[in-house]
Amino acid sequence: LPLQDEPGDRYRYSTFGFNLLGAVIDQKAKGGYTGWVADNIIGRLDLNSLSICRKSWTGFTKDCDGRVEELTEQDKRWVLPGGGWQSNIRDLTTFMNALMGDKLLRDPSKLWQPIADNENYCYGVRRHNYSSEYRVHHGGTHSNLRTYMCFFPESDFGIALMINGG
Repeated sequence: LPLQDEPGDRYRYSTFGFNLLGAVIDQKAKGGYTGWVADNIIGRLDLNSLSICRKSWTGFTKDCDGRVEELTEQDKRWVLPGGGWQSNIRDLTTFMNALMGDKLLRDPSKLWQPIADNENYCYGVRRHNYSSEYRVHHGGTHSNLRTYMCFFPESDFGIALMINGG
């Protein structure tokens, strides 16, 4: 497909853009992309549950009218690093707290500085003004799960959610 914009002219979120970034890390980092994540995120924060989503699963959903539908999710390694990770709520909260502090980045505020031509999207998170301060947030979805984290860096307050369901 043709490019939507010339490189450097505009930023547009794309899971596969993160996959491309991960491919660069995979080529340059000792141990590749997953080794880099293990050393610099999982190990540094002691995230015991964070792992690649390798298993297929099945389940069911029921709509408001009582109709039941079977769901199936396949191995998600193909979407790494734009997704394809699995964890628990404790580790998601630990990760969010690390983003608010300085456990992962020397200057974490650079993560939520707006990118030109896209005022609300930053480097992997969104930022919106909320009253007298701003909130930083990001979410993810698999067929069986939704996750969302939202924090207020100036207040050192945040919430992480993990909900079963599509």
